[in-house]
Amino acid sequence: MSLLLSLAPPVTRADLGTTATWSAPVAEASTSIAWADCDRDGDLDLAVANDGQPNRVYRNMGDHTFQLAWSSVETDESYALAWADYDGDDNPDLAVGNNYGQPNQVYHNEGNCTFALAWSSAEEDWTTSLAWTDFDLDSDPDLAMGNRNQPNRVYRNDGGGIFCSLCIDSLFISKPCFGPRPRATLLPL
Repeated sequence: MSLLLSLAPPVTRADLGTTATWSAPVAEASTSIAWADCDRDGDLDLAVANDGQPNRVYRNMGDHTFQLAWSSVETDESYALAWADYDGDDNPDLAVGNNYGQPNQVYHNEGNCTFALAWSSAEEDWTTSLAWTDFDLDSDPDLAMGNRNQPNRVYRNDGGGIFCSLCIDSLFISKPCFGPRPRATLLPL
C-alpha cells in the first residue's frame, strides 16, 4: 500500500481551491457527514446528519453537483452517521446516532438513495459516533455506538435486520443489556 501512496502526486492547497464546488440549497444545523455510493452509479453520494432537522442524502449527479434524494421523516438531534450493507442486498444502508432520549436508527436503502426506517434501538443514549464492522465474523456487519456519559454499545447483526445489544465498557464486554447488568468479562488483547 505504501508503494501506491508514494506514486500518487501530493495534494496541495491549490488542488483544493478556495471556493466550494457545491453548497446545500439550505443552511442546516449539520453535525456529521458520510460518503457512500447509495445509488450504485459509481459516484459517491453524501449523507448529512442534522440537529433538530431532517437528515438528508444528496445524490452525486456526476458533474460536481448534488440533488436531494431523501429526507428523514424524523427531526431528531442526530450526531453521527455510518454506511454499511447490513442485509447483503448490495445497497449501502444508513445508521444514524441521536441525542439522549431518542433512539438510534438504521435506514434500509430501498435502492436509488431512498430509505425506509428498518430498526430503532431500544436504548436512548447520547450517541456521538458510529462504526460498522463484522466483529463476530459471521459475514454481516455489526454496529458499534460511542455514547457520551453512557455505556458504549455494539449491536450484533443476526441477519434480516435483527440487532442484539451488547454493552462495551473500555476493555470489558458484557452480555446483552436487558434487565440488571451482568458481570463483565475481560476481552483478550
